[in-house]
Amino acid sequence: MPGGGRLVSVLAALAVIAPTVTPARAGEAAQDRPPFRSGVDIVEVDVTVTARRGRQPVTDLGVSDFRVRVDGRQRRVVQADLISPAPVTRRIPSSGPDLPPGPDVLHSSNAGLVRGGGRLVALVVDPESIPFGEGRQLLRTAGAFVDRLHPADRVALFEVPGPRVLIGPTGDQRRVGREVARMGGLGGPVGRLLCEPTDGRVALFEAFRIAIYGDMDALREAIERIFFFTNGIPACPAPDLSILEARVEFEARRIVQETRVRTRQAIRGVESVLRSLREVEGRKTVVWIAGGLAIDTNMTLVRGIEEAAAASRVMLVTLMVPEPNIDIEGGDQNPRPPRLRTQDRLLLEHGLSAAASVTGGEFYRALGNGRGLFERIEAQLAGRYRLAVEVSPRDRVERRRIDVRVARRGASARVRHAAAAERGARTGPAPASVEARLAELLRSPVAESWLPLRVSTYAWPDGGGRARVAVTAQVGGSGFDGSDVTLAFALRDSWGAVVSSGRREMAGTVANRGLDGAYEYTLPITAAPGSYALRVAAVDASGRGGSVEHPLRVGLALSDAPLALGALEVADAVERGGDRTADGDPVVSSGQLAVSLDVRAESAWVFNRIRAQVEVARDESGPVLVRTELPLRGPDATPWRTGAARLSVARLDPGPYVARVRVLRGAEEMAAVQRTFRIAE
Repeated sequence: MPGGGRLVSVLAALAVIAPTVTPARAGEAAQDRPPFRSGVDIVEVDVTVTARRGRQPVTDLGVSDFRVRVDGRQRRVVQADLISPAPVTRRIPSSGPDLPPGPDVLHSSNAGLVRGGGRLVALVVDPESIPFGEGRQLLRTAGAFVDRLHPADRVALFEVPGPRVLIGPTGDQRRVGREVARMGGLGGPVGRLLCEPTDGRVALFEAFRIAIYGDMDALREAIERIFFFTNGIPACPAPDLSILEARVEFEARRIVQETRVRTRQAIRGVESVLRSLREVEGRKTVVWIAGGLAIDTNMTLVRGIEEAAAASRVMLVTLMVPEPNIDIEGGDQNPRPPRLRTQDRLLLEHGLSAAASVTGGEFYRALGNGRGLFERIEAQLAGRYRLAVEVSPRDRVERRRIDVRVARRGASARVRHAAAAERGARTGPAPASVEARLAELLRSPVAESWLPLRVSTYAWPDGGGRARVAVTAQVGGSGFDGSDVTLAFALRDSWGAVVSSGRREMAGTVANRGLDGAYEYTLPITAAPGSYALRVAAVDASGRGGSVEHPLRVGLALSDAPLALGALEVADAVERGGDRTADGDPVVSSGQLAVSLDVRAESAWVFNRIRAQVEVARDESGPVLVRTELPLRGPDATPWRTGAARLSVARLDPGPYVARVRVLRGAEEMAAVQRTFRIAE
């Protein structure tokens, strides 16, 4: 959609242009943070490569497959990296799952993340701009799209014009998918009825022509349409013509004023979302779903979106949910004539198309459930490459035309961003003080994995309605030294406010080093009952950092037992990392079930009086089918143990089962935890 110029020419063009579903053209390249070092003769070009009309990603290209021209001059490609995570065929647990019922204990890890920051996909929904009750099919499809993302991806859900953070960036795709699938349009028709028996509203297109440009032809057409039948017989009591003109002109000015206020609010909301993503590492894609965005005189309204997207390295995709193209006679739902509906729709498309264009993204008009549109977005995410291209120092890349083509039949490349870059691969975070690095890790809405980090929490009652929470952090591992680290945490409530924070320097010893090389540290905190988001960050002596977003639930009634059970891990003992069901339950196909569990106690002496056993049953309360002891092992002086055992389930029929671990003191059950799994046929 062209930008700039006067609205008269834009509206005139809109009145005759046939509607299309093609994406908006790529905008000028935006600045991006370079992953290369030293030198100014390299530019980074961010492209997506797809086939089958944009619905299939192309993920196996190398340097020799790309042809890059800057203002028509051939430039050499020296590096081509696919920056999308490798595809997976099964769902793996993320660091932000729903809190299960039972003990207030959960594990979170950054082991599955893309190092240096994974992809972030943010959905921004403007329900007030979408006609009431519309868009539900599209939003359900958006929920399914989120649920299909790579487990290493982070997703977020925002609502504008606030903006309001419905769900902050998280690895729990299912939670975001469920929430967006429940949303729908909340907007009403534009303008008030001026005459009940006929199509008695001033259309948006008419309002701009009348109020902004004083188009008398549009004014007369509106009066004739609103107050008279086509044969000239009044449909309403017809006062003097001058009164009718004043009424229509007043309504047109009111519509334009309210539309402009609403447009600016939506733009400011999206700008705020884009700016909030600036500190997040990695590529980000924002999908903006709205009923339209009416911009009239020029493109300056979307300049802020362009700048915010460039600073945050965001590609913006806009989806428009149009009004239903149906005729409903009478009442507030009486639509405008088809010609005016088309003109209104094209005017509303103009703003969303312009916003996508200036960020190098795409605009789509969503019809029906929009399944094909989200297939295109998925393909663009999966087929995204970062190219290092040699250029002349005289090439001003930000202001030059960059064309990228691929030597693959049926494949096409689309330039997203291009920016001057430094030569050399980035191998770690930029040097910074420990305090600054920790602050960056705690502020960033996306977890970082340069330093391996695994967090567990264990809660006990502390009197006065509060709870003591032991935050156990396992830092480092194979190839990473976590012996001397600085740990920090920030505990946020359901409103996002920080209710507790702290920082502590830790020195590792032989006693707190595990077999995998990770060092284990404990941070004690207290909290009132409720649901929290716990961000834990660690920085080692070399400046490497890691962080984890950990959901924490402090229950209203904690167990009086002096111990807490961790999350029960269940898997196939032979085919480790095997298949999972659609609900994320492990599938056992070898006939051997592996069970593991962490147990945390108030003191080491507790383990002298307890034992644990694992059971398999058909359901939570079903009879025991298989049972075995679960040995609890660990250093004698430490208040934690790890239990691991194998069970033979080869004689059990295929189907769903429950694994239960019970901790006993004599015959008394002190604590229990369970996990569902399935035996394959």
